[in-house]
Amino acid sequence: MWSDIMCPFCYLGHSLFPQAITDSPRADRISVRHRSFLLMPDLPVDHPTNLESLMRERASRSNRCRPVVESW
Repeated sequence: MWSDIMCPFCYLGHSLFPQAITDSPRADRISVRHRSFLLMPDLPVDHPTNLESLMRERASRSNRCRPVVESW
């Protein structure tokens, strides 16, 4: 499973994934290996990122993203 720990959609997928495996008829044959990648490698690491500005910059529909982020 490839994911970025800062990505809200990766977080959602990761939180739903165990149930998807459990529901699979081949659950006993599934092996998961976690891998990470930087979704936005240009994101500064030396100071916190303002989520609002990031959503405005990266998502044209930031209002659709807000409920996902706020549900954490």
